[in-house]
Amino acid sequence: MARCTRYLAALLLLIAVPAHAESLKVTKPERVGMSSAKLQELRDYFQKQVSDGLEPGFQVVVARRGRVVMHENMGYMDVRTREPITYDTLFRIMSLTKPVTNVAAMILYEEGRFSLDDPIAKYIPELADLTVYAGTNDAGEMILEPPRHAPTMHELMTHTAGFTYGGPYSSSPVNEIYQQLKPFEHGIGRQEAIDRLSRIPLAYQPGTEYIYSYSADILGIVVESISGSDLGAFMQERIFGPLGMDETVSWVPPELEQRLMKIHRYDEQGKLAIFSDDPDSARPLDRSLVKPAIFNGGGQLISTPGNYFRFAQMLLNGGVLDEVRILSPSTVQLMTTQRYPVGVRERYWAPGQGHGLNVSVVVDPTQINYPTSKGEFSHGGLANGYFFVDPEEELVVILQSQLFPPRYRNVHIPIVNALVHAAIVE
Repeated sequence: MARCTRYLAALLLLIAVPAHAESLKVTKPERVGMSSAKLQELRDYFQKQVSDGLEPGFQVVVARRGRVVMHENMGYMDVRTREPITYDTLFRIMSLTKPVTNVAAMILYEEGRFSLDDPIAKYIPELADLTVYAGTNDAGEMILEPPRHAPTMHELMTHTAGFTYGGPYSSSPVNEIYQQLKPFEHGIGRQEAIDRLSRIPLAYQPGTEYIYSYSADILGIVVESISGSDLGAFMQERIFGPLGMDETVSWVPPELEQRLMKIHRYDEQGKLAIFSDDPDSARPLDRSLVKPAIFNGGGQLISTPGNYFRFAQMLLNGGVLDEVRILSPSTVQLMTTQRYPVGVRERYWAPGQGHGLNVSVVVDPTQINYPTSKGEFSHGGLANGYFFVDPEEELVVILQSQLFPPRYRNVHIPIVNALVHAAIVE
């Protein structure tokens, strides 16, 4: 009964109305070896993106040595109404959820609840009999073979287990089955998601390739299986509550809808418009406004940059923030260092970048054409959010917008990295 009471309390906290958000305490940049004048150039860059009609708006956090030197809003929550972004604006952080899900898993790892070498099927038995796509025959039919080894937890966390997203990250014919079965379709429950996954072949032999995938969503199910708790409630109890992340939720109830920034897109004339799943609907559909049947560990969370800064700073600090320890330094290092198995074929990341456990990691700065450091780790989100942590410079940067398709990878990352590092003067 006590465990049930704790679970319900945590769940209620997750969906409760967050407190009103305010600006983080901002320190004069010169106190942490940064230039105010150079950071103004970063502001000017974002403001120009908005004034030129290329982006609806941003909220940005820059911190060094544990102190915030920039926390500002630029632009609009809705380009139609020109309602400005404020400190309590909520953003769909999309795949920035993945590092959070991985931290949830690593909490259990530190408790000895699983090994990285464990097969995934130890915790999701329905995935014990997966087959592997091995080409097509003359009739155009799939050739399937057994896996050379069962996909492991380590492979799940590094997107090398054989799963895909059934979309642009892979050209495998297996994608068509993902698109037909939609294993994480909004509204289906945990068991239905597992049953659909069990019917989809792996796209490649486990441990031989890297393809961005539903792996973090599957990892979320593993966390639930091991912990015996709903993933959202587990995150609230073990991460959000301890870190004071009271603006982070899994869905937006009606009383918070006015705080949720609209997702924008470019219309046929190249102008910013509101993205809608149903262009014929007077009111754009938004899955973030509907309580999910299952917490998707790959992209569920809604948060603020101020809240996500606390999560990122915890990682930079080696697993601790304000004397609250979430992970040990060795576990954070395990998560944020290059984890590709030898011989893995990369299909997605740029030269010089590798992958830790659900974060991208810089392994060779000389192959990257903007300022960075070896060991910098990061992740982006489909709605144009991005964060990076540079341990060498003790730097945390959070960028949030709501634009699809996103521009952070090809546009913002090189420029923002250049401007932020140019502001470091000592």
